[in-house]
Amino acid sequence: MGITGPRNTNLPPGTRGWPILGETMEIPMLGPQKFVKNKIVKYSPEIFQTSLFLERTTVFCGAQGNKFVFTNNNKVLTSWWPQSLGKIFLVPQFLQKNIKDASALQHRFYHDIFKPKALRQYIPVMDALARDHLDHEWTPNEVVKVLPLTKKYTFELRCKLMLGVVDPEHIKRLTD
Repeated sequence: MGITGPRNTNLPPGTRGWPILGETMEIPMLGPQKFVKNKIVKYSPEIFQTSLFLERTTVFCGAQGNKFVFTNNNKVLTSWWPQSLGKIFLVPQFLQKNIKDASALQHRFYHDIFKPKALRQYIPVMDALARDHLDHEWTPNEVVKVLPLTKKYTFELRCKLMLGVVDPEHIKRLTD
């Protein structure tokens, strides 16, 4: 049973869960994908509200939500770290206190990883992984389920490019 608070038509659908805890405990119990899927089914495939890590949170879903979040240039939304997460992950204090610095750091990160020079470095890794993935996951099968295999490829690629994880066993543990 969650606390919904006063009805406000400007707020997205959803609940904030239990006082203080919110719905934070549902994520490890269900897993992040099932948590979000349940909310999408129950409230909206585009947007819903919840309370995570002691903070009221709005979750944007799908392509339109991602486009809105990543193209608003801090006009409507700004980046921030919940204090509880900042303490857990040892985020520098200035990121918790200074929203402009956090937004600038995020913008610089995305700007740097999508520069042509950086993208050129990714192409050989992406090509090698795609060829390996096709040889081992697609070719041996008479029937190919594209969505799960594409998700697997994308996750492995993220692990290699963003986290530097190349060990297949480590990637499997992260996937599980």
